[in-house]
Amino acid sequence: VRLDELFFPVQEIRAVPQHNPQGDRAGTQLKITQGAQRIEGSDRRYGFNVALQSDDENSVNPPYVFRVEAFAVLSVLNSSLDGDAELAWVSQVAVSIVIGAIRERLADLTSRAPWGRFLINVVPIRPPTAVPPAVTTD
Repeated sequence: VRLDELFFPVQEIRAVPQHNPQGDRAGTQLKITQGAQRIEGSDRRYGFNVALQSDDENSVNPPYVFRVEAFAVLSVLNSSLDGDAELAWVSQVAVSIVIGAIRERLADLTSRAPWGRFLINVVPIRPPTAVPPAVTTD
């Protein structure tokens, strides 16, 4: 698998003025949305979208409210799988890559913010499901 593209179409972060730096520092809950699709016109290229955001209603003492969305394009270079089996396999790889990238992006964006660098905890990873229609690229 090769990572061809990775970009962040949405990056929204706001510091919460009521955050108590002496209070609970692990109270931020997360919401994750993800999807995968085969890129039209290519047998072995896939697009993956992951949106990670704070669950503002269920978080306790969050330092930031945020939404970061990443989109990646991956190519399968060598695989004996095909069709849905290949999509499922590459989805597992892609979700790990994209969530890791979001984790680093969020830490970078908050590194100079008032409450300091924010690191998300371990995110339970489930492979995204295929979403029609396919993405087209030039």
